Amino acid sequence: MEFLIICGVVIIILLLIWLVEYRYRRPNQIVLRERKGIVEEDKKRWYPRHTSLAFPGNVYGIQSQVDAEARGKLGVRIIMDIAVAPAREHLHGLVRAGGWTPDVVIHATRELERRIHALIREFTEQRDIDSLQTEILKKQLIKQVSETAMLLGLELDNLHIQSIEPLEKRITEAMQRREADHILEETEKASQQARVAAEKARIEADTEILAQEHLFQVKKLELLEKVQAKEATLAEARVREEQKRRLLQIQTERQELELLNNHPELILLSPQLAQLAESSQQLRNARTVVNLQGIDGEAVNVFQEVVREVLKRLQKNESKKS
Repeated sequence: MEFLIICGVVIIILLLIWLVEYRYRRPNQIVLRERKGIVEEDKKRWYPRHTSLAFPGNVYGIQSQVDAEARGKLGVRIIMDIAVAPAREHLHGLVRAGGWTPDVVIHATRELERRIHALIREFTEQRDIDSLQTEILKKQLIKQVSETAMLLGLELDNLHIQSIEPLEKRITEAMQRREADHILEETEKASQQARVAAEKARIEADTEILAQEHLFQVKKLELLEKVQAKEATLAEARVREEQKRRLLQIQTERQELELLNNHPELILLSPQLAQLAESSQQLRNARTVVNLQGIDGEAVNVFQEVVREVLKRLQKNESKKS
């Protein structure tokens, strides 16, 4: 019975020791332990609180302000934001920089801040105050700060330079006026460039329109020349056809005249003489005038000769009969 009581007491004592000594590791905690002089991470769910170091593994951010001097002993004030997190691959350096304390990240961050201030002062001493710009300073610091943070067991999450301002008010006002003048100058340049671009675009558009109009006129003239050429060809064809028709008519008339010259008796079959005969039959004393204006001069002479020849033959026949 006494043995069971002793065992129960021992179990209760061990349980109390467990509850007092061991703690549950939260998901965002980093637990460190030292084994054979080497600091390493303990990833077990339960850890002894007296022989381990537990601290949050989240990102820790601060806003820092540093007063430095530019070339010529001109004071400047730089305000920046720094965000860091524990680097799990360099936990030994983190403990060396921040100590074996739950605030190890804060202490290491303060050490990193002090070193950043030294880098900034070294940078500003080599620059004129008007050449100090946030982008240039950030580009200069980002690599050096990342390497320094690794040595301190930290991982740089963000480095943002908020402002760089001179300590003397008159220098600040002068720089603001110069910056305002620079902005106005850039605005005027941009406006001038926009006007030049608009004018250039207008000129190009007008040139394009004129070129298109010129091309249209050229095409129009080409078409007009083609139409005129076709009309000239048609007119020439009509003239040739008219000439052919006239030549054919003249040849026909000549053949008729030659036929009448060779056979004068056929003249009685002429439509004009038939009209004369018809008129003579209707009117006893009528005289008929034959219009020969539509016949060529040569044809008229030939016709007159034929008529004379016919009249002579008729007179000869009458004289023979008498």
